[in-house]
Amino acid sequence: VVLYMASPDFYLVNANSPWAWAADLDGWQANLLALAFLLGGWVVYNELCKRISPNMERDGLLSVAVAVMMVVVAYLSTQMFTGRAAFLLTGAVMATAMSANVFFWIIPGQRRMVNAMQAGEAPNPLDGKRGKQRSVHNTYFTLPVVLLMISNHYSFLYSHELAWVVMALLIFAGAVIRQFFVLMHAGHNKPLYLVAGA
Repeated sequence: VVLYMASPDFYLVNANSPWAWAADLDGWQANLLALAFLLGGWVVYNELCKRISPNMERDGLLSVAVAVMMVVVAYLSTQMFTGRAAFLLTGAVMATAMSANVFFWIIPGQRRMVNAMQAGEAPNPLDGKRGKQRSVHNTYFTLPVVLLMISNHYSFLYSHELAWVVMALLIFAGAVIRQFFVLMHAGHNKPLYLVAGA
């Protein structure tokens, strides 16, 4: 992302954008938009988690909402930025969410639980549930992030006229393949997930 921001006129600005304002961005404006895109992705994702499933009672609905959010992110990124940058930034949105999950939710929750136990108090079970929720999300974000980050080596992915659909399918494939490994580690062999991911 830093390399792309060092030469935004070449890497970020989409001169062929269907949105005239995006095609006419100056380099510094494209950089600000990219940073806002990363921060905005985290804020929207975090708010979805807090509002849809604050007590982890509606994680299925939250999963659907996050999936829809990622499709929207894929679409918006391909309209605002070059194809290469769109794939990279969408992966960076997910990677930012993963890092923020650890920094703002998982580690602080563990610290509060340890502190409570050391003080002889009962830990708040929501800290453990929230940490698990965000850890599960990180698990399913991992392969899509890797796929999107290496996509820059495969121009047929990001140069397609429906690049946002290609990106959404890669995200879906990565999550489904990850589900195969999650189940396999739990002792369940479900190769249909690999087929669906392929």
